[in-house]
Amino acid sequence: MIVALSEATPDYHETFSRRELHAMTETARMLGCPVHTIPRSLEVCETAKNALAYVPFYNPPTAGVWIGFIPTQERYTAIYDAAFAKGIRLLNTPQQHQTVMEFHRYYPLLRDLTPESAICETVDDCIEAGGHLGFPVFVRGTVKSNKDQGWEACVANNRIELEHIVKALLIHPPSLLIEK
Repeated sequence: MIVALSEATPDYHETFSRRELHAMTETARMLGCPVHTIPRSLEVCETAKNALAYVPFYNPPTAGVWIGFIPTQERYTAIYDAAFAKGIRLLNTPQQHQTVMEFHRYYPLLRDLTPESAICETVDDCIEAGGHLGFPVFVRGTVKSNKDQGWEACVANNRIELEHIVKALLIHPPSLLIEK
């Protein structure tokens, strides 16, 4: 048995991501998985323990999956610990989650399997990386790309396009990833 912890809410029609969460949650239900809803923000319940207060204790412990938006490391760890206390073992430990979510942690493990990449923190770093890698380049934040806004939001064919994409991305994430 696998337990699903889902952030899907009744407003799933608002965005593609919310509709996708709803579809994954409904698929888990159809497959017979117990599904427990967790809030998208701990502000509504104050702690992860409170978020899972109604979840029964699973004995023997059982595997669990998180169906939701990309959480911060702190949120993932809090939910992981609260689920663990309820006998639910999320498939990735907090350390594994951090490794797969942070490019500088997982790129060394995949270096020979993926295009050459560079981690940048400034527009100048990105321009230098684009010159080194050669155009076109794919640009994304360290966690997520802007593919949902179209390829022109991610693929730079020259320095001017690269500067435009980088300036838009640097508004939110602290660093960027440039890939050939």
